Amino acid sequence: MGTPFLLEMDFREGPMMLHGEVVWTSSVPRKNSGTVAPGFGATFGRLRPDMQQRLEGLLSLATLPPVPWKARVSFGMEAVARMP
Repeated sequence: MGTPFLLEMDFREGPMMLHGEVVWTSSVPRKNSGTVAPGFGATFGRLRPDMQQRLEGLLSLATLPPVPWKARVSFGMEAVARMP
């Protein structure tokens, strides 16, 4: 917890770069499998109003962009080095 992260998403209408900090982590074993489903929760840093609006639309699935799109998540010093 407390690790910086950067989420970069490429959409047709332009990139979305969201930075923040990890606030919780989880490693839940998958039922009947030897694998784990890792997850984390985050708090975002200060977002510009246009970026906040795009994020809200994405999270509510109201403005889910058409495919193709891709995302990259960086943590720690790699995330800090990639932040704008």
